[in-house]
Amino acid sequence: MFRLTLRSLRAEALRMLLSALAVVLGVAFIAGTLIFIDGMRAGTYERAGAFDRHTDVGVYAEQDPIPAALVEKVRAVDGVRAAEGN
Repeated sequence: MFRLTLRSLRAEALRMLLSALAVVLGVAFIAGTLIFIDGMRAGTYERAGAFDRHTDVGVYAEQDPIPAALVEKVRAVDGVRAAEGN
């Protein structure tokens, strides 16, 4: 049985080598895709967090745009360094 296995391995060596190469390439492409997507996701989260990096509290109004009177009330709160209305 062992001799038969070795004989078939020798006879089909190229086929086995190409099959192994296909498996290795498939795994490499999948791993590369997952690494690329993870890097894109991390970059997106980092860039999205950069906008609110210096913001401790956000005040949101039910109407859009925020009324100027509400912005003035927020500015009047003790400890507020800056307030902007968008």
